Amino acid sequence: MKGQDEGIVSTIIIAEVLTGFTWQKTQKKMLRQKNLFGRLALNGFKIVTVTLEITDLAANLKVKRGGRLPDALIISKAITQSTNLMYSQYKDLQRYDKDTKIYELS
Repeated sequence: MKGQDEGIVSTIIIAEVLTGFTWQKTQKKMLRQKNLFGRLALNGFKIVTVTLEITDLAANLKVKRGGRLPDALIISKAITQSTNLMYSQYKDLQRYDKDTKIYELS
């Protein structure tokens, strides 16, 4: 629904998506896709930034479960926002399944 958050998105995910846009062959195409992504993100997702609470939790998760720090940060954001994490094509996040419910989208 417009005006209500239907989910959360991490600033880390936004950075990863925006990095992909820079690989576009033309500046015009890159700007068009960035604008579309911005409109979609603003119309249904709460953008969650990294806080001290999130970084502390991420550090503990990384030590406890291993893996990459960006993944631990993303999981920490989901935990602090009391959300389920829905993720696609990245099985390594299953290491955090004891900390939050992780779904693989197909």
